[in-house]
Amino acid sequence: MTTTEDRVHALETQVRRQRRWNIALGVVLVGGGLMAATGMQEVPDVIRAKKFEVINDTGHSVVHLNSDPDDGHGGLVITDSREKPIAAITARGGNLAGEVNGYALLKSNNGLASTMRLIGTRKQGMILIHNDQGKPLVAISGTDKGGQIFVDNPRTGQSVVAIGVELTGGEGMIETRSAEGKKQVRIGSVLGSGCLSTYNESGDLVRLVD
Repeated sequence: MTTTEDRVHALETQVRRQRRWNIALGVVLVGGGLMAATGMQEVPDVIRAKKFEVINDTGHSVVHLNSDPDDGHGGLVITDSREKPIAAITARGGNLAGEVNGYALLKSNNGLASTMRLIGTRKQGMILIHNDQGKPLVAISGTDKGGQIFVDNPRTGQSVVAIGVELTGGEGMIETRSAEGKKQVRIGSVLGSGCLSTYNESGDLVRLVD
């Protein structure tokens, strides 16, 4: 075998050895990539942060999840595509005793007035419905003594219809009122008997039928 042939043979051997190393390196890289991808797919048990935001395709923040810097309670705020708040869920301090109330708020599409509020306390739950100007329309409340529904006149802000449980005696009642909130007609009970009461324009009782 000539010197040239020896050199060619040595070069071929070197090329084959390099190919083997390249294949081995490729296998290692692919295996490492698969292991990394598998690790990325694992769901962590806990993610902790002081604030989370969801951004839409135009770069606007449409969901905010964070704690209130003043009282430390958690809150969730949802906005429209122009970042105007339209819904919120939070916890608020209820009274001097330090009770914390659950609170949810829905706003009209103009983002200015609340159209529905849900409030939960230790002893009472309440739903308040407003028009797009923030004027009260309906209130639904419940306590350990019973539930009531009030329908309001948005012009005067007074309740003109009341349906529910009489909180003092526990009887059912239906009551209609004037635009100014004065009693007109009441259907309920007195001393266990059904009765119909009518009132004058001043809200004074004029007739009681049982």
